[in-house]
Amino acid sequence: MELRFSPELRQQIEAKALSLNLDLNTVVAVLLKLGLRAQDEREEELQRLAQALQSSTEPEEQGRLGEQLGEMLFAR
Repeated sequence: MELRFSPELRQQIEAKALSLNLDLNTVVAVLLKLGLRAQDEREEELQRLAQALQSSTEPEEQGRLGEQLGEMLFAR
């Protein structure tokens, strides 16, 4: 598999590899693994909030959960 990165991203990856004394492939693999894990955790949290919002019967709690859900969806 061949991956291409922007010059700026490549510099960041190379700097990280140098600072950790690792090869580029290892650094890319670790960063991808961490990114995938973070995405999975984010999706789980979104599902948890959506389920809590759906099952809530209290307007105040619904508002709070709706705000949290909106922040997660639109704050990037």
